[in-house]
Amino acid sequence: MSSQNFNDDLFLEALSIETGKLIGIFTENEKNGLKGDFTEINDQAGCFKPDNPWFTPGNVLSSLESIRAGLIAGFKKYQTISNAGYQKTIAFVINPGAPFEGFGEILYAAIHGFICIVKLPADSRKAFGCLLTHLGKDENQLSQRIKLIEGSLPPFDAIIGINAFENKTAAAYISRKPNLVLSMKGCTVTLTGNESETELFSLASDICRYFGRSFYSLKSLRVPEGYRFNDLFAAMEQFNSNSNNHRYFNHYEYHKSIFLINGIQHLDNGFILLTPDPDQTGKTAVVTYSCYDDHTESGSVCNEDNRKPVDAYNSPDPVLINGMIQEDHRLFYNSAAISGFLSGL
Repeated sequence: MSSQNFNDDLFLEALSIETGKLIGIFTENEKNGLKGDFTEINDQAGCFKPDNPWFTPGNVLSSLESIRAGLIAGFKKYQTISNAGYQKTIAFVINPGAPFEGFGEILYAAIHGFICIVKLPADSRKAFGCLLTHLGKDENQLSQRIKLIEGSLPPFDAIIGINAFENKTAAAYISRKPNLVLSMKGCTVTLTGNESETELFSLASDICRYFGRSFYSLKSLRVPEGYRFNDLFAAMEQFNSNSNNHRYFNHYEYHKSIFLINGIQHLDNGFILLTPDPDQTGKTAVVTYSCYDDHTESGSVCNEDNRKPVDAYNSPDPVLINGMIQEDHRLFYNSAAISGFLSGL
């Protein structure tokens, strides 16, 4: 699978078609009144019955739609990998916040000829394996290049961690080999207070979809002094069923009790906590906010302008990306960083 005999565009197009077929299966399932239950779907999608309580049917479907959008957009804007070491093995260790997160990073390396061994949490492995099985059934290059593993990592030439290796012991382990750690704890958006109902609806989706646990979930807001959150809370009501997920609601109740016990300022809509305390950023069921003076700050931007891809590594705060990332950019968003890393091997 070298750049000399492999057509990236045709391969991505084939994968997008197969992803579309999976989306059709899930959509048909909902039409047949089986919404929320994987057990009666045909075998192609039935294997997605989740071991992970965060990976609901709706979240699986949403992730598949995001993958298809990314496959259609492709990664032409990113630089290609200059290194010709196509037989090198790259280990991926991924802690996904939403179904299939990390797939784009793996796919980018596999398309450029690297053998990818992938280690996931046990409760995320099944859904990921189902996706690879479906997409790889007609594209054996994919199954040959991407392998899911359990237990200890076999020998590898370099390692990429995605929201992983956050403790010192793990960091020491990966330091023995060339390594790249990609850590994304959510995005931040600046509001003007003049957002339309449609924009607020989109904001609410970015906050609540995937229970707010995606790499790209909106976890922090910048708002004008005196901003009233009533309209945003109203837009969030479409996601109030999140509280029916026992694991999510446990997070919400735990953080709420901590806020009350410690006197942490917050607003509460029954399933989302808003607080100006920056130390709470990134926690499940919590969104932080900060205020700016719109009379003195000339650089404030509206949500529409701020929803563009940016370089996370140049952000003043490495935990936050200064702006939302468009849906069709998410799959291959980290490809530039991965390209630079793999080119240096």
